[in-house]
Amino acid sequence: MGIHGRKLHRQGRKLLRHRGILPSNQVECYVDSGSVGMTKTINRAELAGIAAALTNKYTQIATDSACSLSLIRKQLLFPEMQRDHIHSSLLEQIVSMIYASPEPICFYAEEAHSDIAGNECADAIAKHSALHDRGHDMHFQPPAPEGNAYTHLYWLAAKDTDENPSGRGTTTPRLCALSDLKAKLKTEMCKSHRLGSAKTNTGYYNYWKDLRPLVNKQTTNAFWNNSNLKFYEKRNVMRYRTGTIINQKHAYRYGFSPNANCPICPCTDSALHIL
Repeated sequence: MGIHGRKLHRQGRKLLRHRGILPSNQVECYVDSGSVGMTKTINRAELAGIAAALTNKYTQIATDSACSLSLIRKQLLFPEMQRDHIHSSLLEQIVSMIYASPEPICFYAEEAHSDIAGNECADAIAKHSALHDRGHDMHFQPPAPEGNAYTHLYWLAAKDTDENPSGRGTTTPRLCALSDLKAKLKTEMCKSHRLGSAKTNTGYYNYWKDLRPLVNKQTTNAFWNNSNLKFYEKRNVMRYRTGTIINQKHAYRYGFSPNANCPICPCTDSALHIL
């Protein structure tokens, strides 16, 4: 058994022309794809037709929609890439019926308007159905009441305040979605956290900047391959290079010491002072 042909119409509803082994064994099925709002697309109508055929236990399905075949194939092989697709719920339903079918499901790609009797007949009835929005044999639920397929997704937003229109001086908070997760997110995070770009007016920045064109990269990192050095010694070298080696200045900053002075002399402790 298989679908001989089907066409879609602009209203996003689908008519399938099911055709059996004998030419006289023909079944017409009007399908409401449940397309509302942004999901009211031709692609959803095509997918709804295939879903209706699978629901009616057809195992050989012919379609002229290369996009639908590509989406179904991608849903089978790479479902993680379809999570945010506008028709992800319908694709998941199609794939679940394919997996649950006791017999293999075969899809055939056909040329549109290729003078196939079933295809031309389905096209004519689909045009009639576009003018008469009633009498559907099968209905598919829309992904959301208003057709928004992304209501389950979340996006970072920043709290903004505007003056109250009443003029009493109070403010009304509102959420403004971040336009990107790089510069905008960094700007918002820096308002309440000590984050941001590295300081360019420190000694370590100037030392590394002046040293980079002069240093031999292979020689300066050769100590990592020296088996005579212990790991903690190599680690301390890297900490000293990056300015993260522990000293009284760091201990005072983190609250582990009452002052930042060197324990031997009254000078302020630092990595350079250790040398």
